[in-house]
Amino acid sequence: MKNFARFVTEDSKSLVVPVLMIILGIIFIINPGAILATVVRVVGILLIIAGIITVISKFDNLTPNVIVIAALFAIVGIVFLIFAGSVASGFIKVFGIIILVNSCIKLWEAYKLQKKTGGSGWKVFMCIDGVTALFGIILLFVPYSIAFAIGIILVVIGVINIGNAYLVFSNGYVVYGTDVVMKK
Repeated sequence: MKNFARFVTEDSKSLVVPVLMIILGIIFIINPGAILATVVRVVGILLIIAGIITVISKFDNLTPNVIVIAALFAIVGIVFLIFAGSVASGFIKVFGIIILVNSCIKLWEAYKLQKKTGGSGWKVFMCIDGVTALFGIILLFVPYSIAFAIGIILVVIGVINIGNAYLVFSNGYVVYGTDVVMKK
């Protein structure tokens, strides 16, 4: 424990990114809907800015087409800002439907492969596409599960990175940026 305390004080730079990953992961786990809604709001703001930039950049040659495109950017951006949660949920559900339909097609192809060849290779395809279909169903009915899963992955990777940094430090090395340098 004393060695870990020394590691935290002497090589704290190598902890910044993993600790931020863990914090962000915990936020994703605690409130996945808010994270996805925030991403949609940022995209909405970028769309509004894109509409404004479109008008400004074509101000000398402002045609009806340019006005329509700029207005569409702005309208979609405003919709994203107002209905951020619904937009995020809708996009994830559409993505879930696409995954589900694709995996069902692949399952059918695996079934046809089994009928045609009679071999055992189709079982691998059937398992993979079955798991993919399950993932599509989860996204369809629990759309914020993707943010929750990302949160878990961020926490796990952050903890692993802290462990790796500690192992490097305890073996007499210290990490500076991307370089591992002998400490003594």
